[in-house]
Amino acid sequence: MSNCDIGLLGLGTMGAALAANIADNGFDIAVYNRTTAVTRAFKADTGALSDRITATESLADFVAAIAKPRAIIL
Repeated sequence: MSNCDIGLLGLGTMGAALAANIADNGFDIAVYNRTTAVTRAFKADTGALSDRITATESLADFVAAIAKPRAIIL
């Protein structure tokens, strides 16, 4: 499952924009937000970028989705 280039924790206004920008620039990204509904809504709203975004619902899944050495934006 560890295929993402980078991970981003927190999908507020700034985190969501940053995650979309990273995906738009060709990188696979794992995202996590403490509110699962926010994570699901973000993934649903990304349209064509959703192939590059892995939405995770637990911290363990989030960490497992990122390739080693792990790069995580908090």
